[in-house]
Order: sequence, then C-alpha cells, then structure tokens
Amino acid sequence: MNLTPKLRFMENVEHARFHRELVVNPAFRSACEATFAEMVMGGGTAQTSMDASAAAYRIEGARQFVTVLFNLAETPKPLPKSVSHDNLNHTTR
Repeated sequence: MNLTPKLRFMENVEHARFHRELVVNPAFRSACEATFAEMVMGGGTAQTSMDASAAAYRIEGARQFVTVLFNLAETPKPLPKSVSHDNLNHTTR
C-alpha cells in the first residue's frame, strides 16, 4: 500500500483551492511566522549537548512542517528530461 496524503488532499479541488488562498493570506502567514519564532525562542537554555541536539531537531521539524504546509496544494513541477550527451553533434559550428 502506498500512502499519498498530498495527492488525496489535492483530489478535493475545493480544499486545494481554499488552501492556496489561505497560505497567501497575510494574517495566516503572520501567525505561522509568529508560531515558528515562538517555538525557536521558547525552547529554553540547553544544559547538555543532548538538549541542544533535541532543540535543533525540533526547530528543523518545525521548519519542515511550515514548508510542507505552505506547499501542500502545489502541483510538483516535472523534472526536465535529461539530454544524452554521449555523442558530439558534429554539425554544430
């Protein structure tokens, strides 16, 4: 079984459209930025290297969450087709 939550979300056109409108809303973006800053600043002071590592992983997880949230309804762009460069084009001048 392959889980494809993003594709399932995007199948509902109304939800995807609403999400695209939501993530460009200045109030929503401001709330996300404030939440992220609060998470970064509210982590406390690390007493050990383990505490510091855990805090760094929490910040990275929050950053990834915000990135996925903002791009959830975006269709991924197809990768460009690679061009074979095995042979030189001798007709080029």
